[in-house]
Amino acid sequence: MNKDQLILLLFATIIIIMGAGIFFWQNMKNSQLISSMTVSASLNQTDLFSGHHGSNPLSEESVKEIKNEKILVHVAGEVLNSGVYELESGARVIDALMAAGGATSLANLDIINLAAPISDGEKIYIPSVIEKINQFNQNSSFTSYSSGGSSGKININTADASELQKLTGIGPGKAKSIIDYRNKNGPFKSVDDLLNVSGIGEKTLEKIRDEIVVR
Repeated sequence: MNKDQLILLLFATIIIIMGAGIFFWQNMKNSQLISSMTVSASLNQTDLFSGHHGSNPLSEESVKEIKNEKILVHVAGEVLNSGVYELESGARVIDALMAAGGATSLANLDIINLAAPISDGEKIYIPSVIEKINQFNQNSSFTSYSSGGSSGKININTADASELQKLTGIGPGKAKSIIDYRNKNGPFKSVDDLLNVSGIGEKTLEKIRDEIVVR
């Protein structure tokens, strides 16, 4: 083998060695990239199933706190044990009534919406049938104790939503407000008590004053 052949063999050997080095370096780099992607995907999957995916996740304690939210309501009137009771958020009037031991034999539940939802700080008043009898005796000129009477006026203490909507300027919303107020605070003592109802002001009251009665 002459000198030129030796030089060519040497260059070929160097090229082969450099090519092998580059090949192994590229493989090592790709392996590290794949490994990094695998770890990242694994971490993301762990976060997803552990409930920590996204910003501001709800902890188990927060969920329990929402579920266990309580409200305080005052139950009075014809109940066995009047007082302040702690109920679950979303409770209804019937729940408050049961918490107070139930209604007495004198309770007048006909004018109470037992399915109405209640909120924190409300007062639930259960009226007595005696109140109804006394009001009837005071208005003995009427033939019956009903939402109307011989005068044709609507009794705001017993009228339902459809009857209240017959009044001038009273729609479904105001009718509901009147009934809700009545259920929570008991019968109206006078027509002027309507001013305490949300959505009813002096102008509305003056429009219906001659159309209503309190009995």
